[in-house]
Amino acid sequence: PGAVMPITVGRPKTIQLVEEALNIRGLIGIATQRVPSKDEPKLEDIFHVGSIARMIKVTRMNEDGFNIVVEGLRRFKIISLVQESPFMIANIRHLNDENTDNLEIDALYLNLKGMAREVIDLLPEIPLMAKQLVDSISSPGQLSDMIAANLDATIEEKQKILESVNVKNRLTLVLKLLNKQREVLKLSNKIHTQVKGEM
Repeated sequence: PGAVMPITVGRPKTIQLVEEALNIRGLIGIATQRVPSKDEPKLEDIFHVGSIARMIKVTRMNEDGFNIVVEGLRRFKIISLVQESPFMIANIRHLNDENTDNLEIDALYLNLKGMAREVIDLLPEIPLMAKQLVDSISSPGQLSDMIAANLDATIEEKQKILESVNVKNRLTLVLKLLNKQREVLKLSNKIHTQVKGEM
C-alpha cells in the first residue's frame, strides 16, 4: 500500500482482467504468486494477503499485453474464490493497521526515518526528492510500507511485511531489512574507496 510501481501484463487471463478493470473503476487486487514461473496459478499458488491497487496509467504494448502503473491503496485478505475464469475474482476482507499509536511506535518510526535518510545519503544516484518524501510521511505504517516497497528484499521478506497489520511488528521488520541494506552499502562504499585509493 502506498507504493507506485510499473507492472508488465502479458498472460491472457491478466490481460482480460486489465481490460475489464478499465471498464469499471480501474481497481484490481494484486497478490503475489508463490512460484512466479507458474503460468496458470490456482488459489493455492497465491499468497492470500495482497494490495488493492488503482491503475493510474495503462499503455497497450500490442495484442500481447499492457504496461501498467499501479498505486497500492490498502491491504486485503482473500477469503474465498468466486470465479477462476476468465480471471480470478475473490471475496476479500480489508485489513486495517493495528497497534498504531504508542511511544514505542513513535521511537521505531523516528529510527526508521533516520535510517532511511542515512541510506539515501549512501546512494548518490537517488534524487534529493527521496529525502523530502521520507520527511513528508507522518504515518508510521505508511512510512514502513513506502520503504518496504523500495527495499532490496526477497519475495518472502516483502510478503511478511505486507502481512504485518501490527504496525510495531511491521516497523521492526522494515528496520531490520533496512539496517542490513545500510551495512551492505557502507561496506560497498568502503571497498570502493579503498580500490579507488589504490589506483
